[in-house]
Amino acid sequence: MLLELERNAVVRYAKKMLTTGLVVGTGGNISIFNRKENLLAITPGSRNYEELTPEDIMVMSLDGKVHEGKGKPSSELQLHTVFYKNRPDIHAVVHTHSFYASSLACMNRELPAIHYLIASAEGNVRCAPYATFGTSELAKNALEGMENRKSVLLANHGLVSGARTIEQAFSIASNIEFIAGLYLTALAAGQTPTILSPEEVKNLNSQFTAYH
Repeated sequence: MLLELERNAVVRYAKKMLTTGLVVGTGGNISIFNRKENLLAITPGSRNYEELTPEDIMVMSLDGKVHEGKGKPSSELQLHTVFYKNRPDIHAVVHTHSFYASSLACMNRELPAIHYLIASAEGNVRCAPYATFGTSELAKNALEGMENRKSVLLANHGLVSGARTIEQAFSIASNIEFIAGLYLTALAAGQTPTILSPEEVKNLNSQFTAYH
C-alpha cells in the first residue's frame, strides 16, 4: 500500500479532529505530503470519519492524479496542494471548521496575538478574503494570507494550519481554536484583550521554533 504510514496518520488525526470538535459531520480535511515520493495522502470527500480506514485515504500526485484510495479526494484538494507546491516548510495541512475560529472567519476578523500560544502559528492569524470552497481562488487567498505564518482563517468558512508534521499542524489548529475562544469571550464581555508586543511575539516564535 502506497504511503502506508501517512494514510494511517491521516485516519488517526481525522478521527481526532472529529472527537475534539474541530469539525462537525464530514466537514474539514487533512493531508500529509511525502516529498521524497512526491505524493500526498488526503481524506476522501464526504466520508464519515468514524468509519475511515487507511485504504480509504486517497494517494495523489500534486497534479491531481489518483494513485490509490477509494472514492474521490476532498473537494479542497487545491487548498492542500497549493501549500506543498509553494511552502517547502509545510508537509502536512489541517483544515477545520472549528466553532470559535469559524466564528471569527464569519466576522472576517483576524486573530491578534493575545496569548503566547499564538507563537505556534508564528504570529497573528490573518483572515483571507472569501472565495467559494474548492476553488483555485480560495487556495490562492489562503496561501497569501498564510505568508510567514502557520495558520490562516478563511472568510465565512474556517481555518487552515500547516506544519512540518501532522502532529504540529493539528496542534496549531487546536491552539488557534483555543485562543479564538478566549478572544471572542473577551469581546462578548465588552473587553478588549491586551495584545502581545511584536518583540515578545518574535521572542516566542524563536522559542517555539527551538522547541519543535
